[in-house]
This record gives sequence, structure tokens and C-alpha cells, in this order.
Amino acid sequence: MHLRLRIRLLDATALTAFTRRLVATAPGSNTRRITRKAILDVDVTGVCKTLENPPGNAPLALRLQASLLYGVARVYQQQCRYVLTDAEKTRDHMRRFAALWSADNTLVESAGKAK
Repeated sequence: MHLRLRIRLLDATALTAFTRRLVATAPGSNTRRITRKAILDVDVTGVCKTLENPPGNAPLALRLQASLLYGVARVYQQQCRYVLTDAEKTRDHMRRFAALWSADNTLVESAGKAK
């Protein structure tokens, strides 16, 4: 019964539905089932502060706290993957644009010159 009470206390805090769902799944579960927006909406800092100082000063069981921290670490890892992927895509787009830009400049420069 204590465990349910503690989980309800956590439900009312900064833990989002996504984090609770992620933590409730098995450690080998796949985070790809959860949307990108849901992952990016998780405030990792707020969740960690909530775990450090639970509401109502109710102590968390060590196993529950470990499971929650594991879930938060997985969320943070996925957030970092999204940032890296976005940065790589932006770099690739900039390289393509630079290649097209330099090709266009050579055509424009040569177009104004007499033979």
C-alpha cells in the first residue's frame, strides 16, 4: 500500500505521463514507441529535483528511486540523440547549400565576362 501512495505522490509532481510510462516498462523496452514531442517535453532537471526532494517529504524506496532515475537517464539519452541528429542534418544541409552556392557563383561570374 505504501508503494501506491508514493507513486500517487509522484504522479502529482513534475513527473510527466511519459516518464511514468517509460519507467513502468521493462528495461529492454523500446523508446521508439513514444513520440519525439513527448520525449522532448520532459523536463529532466525538474524530474531530478523532484526525485531528490519528493513531495510531502515521503522517502522513496531505493528500488523505486533507481527505476525512476534509470527512466530519466533513458529520456535524457534520447533527447541528446535528437539534438545530435538535428545538428548533423543541419550540417549536411549547410554543406549542400554551400556547394550549390559556390556552383552558382562560378556560373554568374563567368556569365559577365567577354570571351
